[in-house]
Amino acid sequence: MHWLSDKENGKIYRSIVIYITKASDARQLLEERYFHLASESTSTNVFERRQGPAQCSNC
Repeated sequence: MHWLSDKENGKIYRSIVIYITKASDARQLLEERYFHLASESTSTNVFERRQGPAQCSNC
């Protein structure tokens, strides 16, 4: 598990990345679209890489 945002940002909930080692666990997460961890449950989504803004080479 890896946090995607800084815990100092003041948000109650933050995004995480979960690394799965078993194909059956990955299939279950993708099919059911939620998981349960430490008395909390939440929905899941497949990671979608997004193109960020183009960086200016003159800056």
